[in-house]
Amino acid sequence: MEPLVLFLVVGDILLNAGAHVSLKMGMSSKGPVSSGGLFGAVRRILLNPFVIGGMAAYVCSFVFYAALLSKMDLSLAFPLCTSTAFLLVLAASVFLFRERLNRRRAVGAAAILVGILLISL
Repeated sequence: MEPLVLFLVVGDILLNAGAHVSLKMGMSSKGPVSSGGLFGAVRRILLNPFVIGGMAAYVCSFVFYAALLSKMDLSLAFPLCTSTAFLLVLAASVFLFRERLNRRRAVGAAAILVGILLISL
């Protein structure tokens, strides 16, 4: 894989996973959005620095992914980036948010990892 393509793949994956983690951090820090009515909930979401960072990461991820699609087949880029980002989010969920990784999720993650290897080779 040429260096630019590798840079775009890694950048997209890290930014995409980072966006999800940032959004979770932001939404966990402010409590339920149901309080304060619709306007209050939207305001609390949009003024949260972690949410703003997550949205910015999504935009950057989109730019990386769009550039990547000019260099790589969609049938490879989509599963590679999506599933790898999923695995990073799973790891972040366990380590940062203390979410439980049960046997079924671990087996599923291992199956995804095998799938990534098979598609990539």
